[in-house]
Amino acid sequence: MAPGSTANLVVIGVLGVILAARALSRGHRGLGGLCFAMAVWASSLAVAADPRSRWVGERMLMLGFAVPIGLLEAAREAVLAAGLPAPRWAGPLPRRLGWVVGAFFAGTGLGWPHLWLMEGGQAPGPYFALMFGAAGLLSSAPLLGVLSTLRHTPPEARERLRYLFLAGSACTYGGGLNVLAFLTGAPSAAGLNLAVLGLGLLAWVVHTDRLPAFGRFVEASMRYSLAAAALTTAYLFAVLVLWPGTAERLNEEASWSSVLQLFLLVLVGQPVLGAARAAIAARLLPGQGDLEGMARALAHSEAQLDHHKHLAELGALSGAVAHELRNPLGVMRASARVLRLRIGEDTVADAALSEIEAQIDRAAGFADELLDYGRPAGLVRRSVRLDDTLALAWSESLRALPLPGEWSLSVSGEAPPVSGDLGQLLRLFVILIENARLAQPEGGAVRVRLRADADWARIELEDDGAGVPPALADRLFEAFVTGRPRSGPRPGTGLGLAIAQGIAARHGGELRLLRAGGPGLGGACFTVALPIREALPAGL
Repeated sequence: MAPGSTANLVVIGVLGVILAARALSRGHRGLGGLCFAMAVWASSLAVAADPRSRWVGERMLMLGFAVPIGLLEAAREAVLAAGLPAPRWAGPLPRRLGWVVGAFFAGTGLGWPHLWLMEGGQAPGPYFALMFGAAGLLSSAPLLGVLSTLRHTPPEARERLRYLFLAGSACTYGGGLNVLAFLTGAPSAAGLNLAVLGLGLLAWVVHTDRLPAFGRFVEASMRYSLAAAALTTAYLFAVLVLWPGTAERLNEEASWSSVLQLFLLVLVGQPVLGAARAAIAARLLPGQGDLEGMARALAHSEAQLDHHKHLAELGALSGAVAHELRNPLGVMRASARVLRLRIGEDTVADAALSEIEAQIDRAAGFADELLDYGRPAGLVRRSVRLDDTLALAWSESLRALPLPGEWSLSVSGEAPPVSGDLGQLLRLFVILIENARLAQPEGGAVRVRLRADADWARIELEDDGAGVPPALADRLFEAFVTGRPRSGPRPGTGLGLAIAQGIAARHGGELRLLRAGGPGLGGACFTVALPIREALPAGL
């Protein structure tokens, strides 16, 4: 065997069993079967490579057909978990066919192993081409199926299928590369290294349901882990290989003294490794790379969690208050209508009733905003064109808020459609546009710029009003914080921007104040960032 192959086989076998147990404990039967099949395949190669157990190992080699079958079951499981219907490539007929083919080769391998491979898997048998072609087709079918399904998969489930595709490709084609390397007379550990990498990706799929976007695979926590693992590996390699005689002594003297020597060497190197890890992580994770920084990050996370709990409690209270307000307000409005029918031509009483009705409408509007803030509706996603939605929001604002003066809206730039709830995004833009118009009640200009930035669509909206007072800038999105007077065409409640920010957050984006005033038109400038996702069928 090639140098390093035995060690790789041991790693694949041990990791495969551990990951299989973990996957099964989490209810992932297909994934568990794939990991266990990898362990069985690696074990068969290791047993076949030893002349003393070759006769057993040769009969186990065809059990490797369990790997593509396990991959098919794992891919089917992932697709169903994404909420998609069972695809045709993983339907009853393909699955039965896969099991029949796998059982055929496993059975003939047990009885007549030399039909397919000889000399412990290092030489082709008379029908090797048939076996190898069947293994390639059986492995490729689920991988091609996963690729065809990716475009229809919801974004939140797409990463899992991507990881599974890459892991399955590395495991199955790594095994095939290993076989070909032996048969060409140039044994290499490259195929097994690829299979080990595939198991590493499977470890992510098994252990977590929230996978990082593969395009940003080496993200914050992963970068720190990679830096620490690379440094520790390099140090141990230097100790075992470059330090004179260390590896030989450990191989020849499996004693407490050799273990103690290795422990002391690692212990002495820890301060250096710690400093190096902190230095590297400080560049990869500014402010969080060392233990102190990580502790600060943890404290910040706990503070954020407390803040979110407080907001949840506030939201529940707001919903309850709004519910209790709406019933008596309805009674008051009905009573005011009855009184209006009774007063006849009494202009004083009529004016008083008009004021009462105006205050009832104001309180009802506040109750509606409280309910929106406390109990936001779920998202009904569709493909939303931002330019059309902004035009609709402008028209809605002019209708619902008839202010005097001349008004103009200019929209420049382009951004692709986003996947979102049309009604809620419309509400977000109406809130921003109405705030801009109320900042300049005698007429003025509102300017919107659209642009795409990597995976984000960005909308910048600014006005030519007086801007945001500095004292309010840091608290502008908090509930019940407003700089608008309680009287006027639209009294301030302090909930509009909080509702708008919640809408952006539920879409996976953000709303923030870019400028309180200054350059551009001179007024406030808000920016909305929304993630760009695959366009859904029809819609704005």
